[in-house]
Amino acid sequence: QNFVMSKRDIKRHRVFLSLRFGEAMREAEYVKKQLEKRGISTFLCAVDAGDYIDDEIAINIRHCELAVIFGTQTYGAETQASFNSRKEMKAIMEKKKPFFLIKMCEEFEEALTDFHLNTALSYQPWKPNTKAPKGLVDAIVKKLNSLQPKPELEPLREPEIEPVVEETKSSAFDGTHSTCVSEEANRENLSIAPMGFGDIGEETIWMDEVDSETRTLVQYRKRWWIIFGIFALIGVLCGAIIPNKRTTTTNVYNVSLNRTLTDHTN
Repeated sequence: QNFVMSKRDIKRHRVFLSLRFGEAMREAEYVKKQLEKRGISTFLCAVDAGDYIDDEIAINIRHCELAVIFGTQTYGAETQASFNSRKEMKAIMEKKKPFFLIKMCEEFEEALTDFHLNTALSYQPWKPNTKAPKGLVDAIVKKLNSLQPKPELEPLREPEIEPVVEETKSSAFDGTHSTCVSEEANRENLSIAPMGFGDIGEETIWMDEVDSETRTLVQYRKRWWIIFGIFALIGVLCGAIIPNKRTTTTNVYNVSLNRTLTDHTN
C-alpha cells in the first residue's frame, strides 16, 4: 500500500532552494548539505510521484525565511511542468521574500528573470561544475541571521518622584502658605488651598485655578473689607463723640438761660 503525504504532513523549512534541476542540482545539493550541518532546515524539491509537489513547493515558499536562487542561464524559463523555476521566482517576488542570489551565468536568457534578478544589490558568482566559492555558505547564513526579528525591549519605567514641600507667596493673600506638590497633584491640577485673609468661607480658591481676573477680584474684595472696617471704626468714634457734644451744648444753653432769667428778675 502506497503512502500518500497529506498537506498537514508537509514540513516547513527556513531556507528554500530555487533552481532548474538540469542546470544546478549538484550545486543545490551541496548547499543543502552544508546548511543542514549547521542546523538550518533547507528545502530542495525531491518528491515522488503522487506526492503533493505543488503544495509542498508553495507552502515552503510561503513559510521560508530566505530563498536561495541558483541563477543559471535559463532560470525562469516556462516549461510544461506544473511547477517550474518561473513560477517559483514569481511567487518569491510577489510575496516579497528575501532572497540570496547565486549568479551562475553572464546573462539571463529570460527577460522576466533579467528584470527581477538584475535588481539585486549583491550576488555570489559561481560557475557551474566548479568548486564552491569560499565563504558561500557563510554568506548565506549571515544573510539568514540578519533577518531574525530583534527582541522587543522592555519599556523604561519612569522614576518615582517624592512629594516636595515648597514655600510660595500669593499676591491675592497676605503671608505665606505651604503647598504639597506631588506628581498626581500636578496631573490633576490640584493643590492645597491657602487659608488666610480673604478666605470668607463662601468658596475655597485653589491657587492652581486662580487666573488674573480672579486675583483682581480677590484683591478688590480684600480692599472692600478694609474700607468697611475703616468706616465701621469712624462710626464707632462718631457715636462716642457726638453725645458728648450734645451734652456740652445743653449745659451751655442752660447756663445762658439761667443768666438771662436772673438779669430779668433783677
